[in-house]
Amino acid sequence: MTKTSLHIETGTRIAKRLAFLTLLLATILTLAMVRVLQPTTLKAGMLFSAWLLLPYGLLAVIAAVRSRDSAEALANLAATLLIAGGGLMFLTDVIFFHPDAQGAIALLMAPILQGIGILILVPLAHWIFRLITQYRSTPNEH
Repeated sequence: MTKTSLHIETGTRIAKRLAFLTLLLATILTLAMVRVLQPTTLKAGMLFSAWLLLPYGLLAVIAAVRSRDSAEALANLAATLLIAGGGLMFLTDVIFFHPDAQGAIALLMAPILQGIGILILVPLAHWIFRLITQYRSTPNEH
């Protein structure tokens, strides 16, 4: 194994671990917010938690399957940070800063919005990181 391939493999592992760490933190914080909402039954709490955690599960599958090289791992990390961070900011705003009767509808929409974000940001991040990798690998023509 060459020094460069070892460096790329290490970078891939680090980016993948950071993506999973981000998802773990987002999961813990989301479950804490569900606890703050005090669902009336255990079943309601479990269903609501599962619904809110669905995008994180999808991001974890994407990070596990589509992180063959450093460009893919960094693209997954970038998309994970944006989607998980945006979802947490949205939940925080609805639960703590602007609680009202329509908040329940907004909370139910959060995973749908995150799903749309996944559909847009993951391919876009992969495309951008591929372009950067190709640009860096081509010799300068100056």
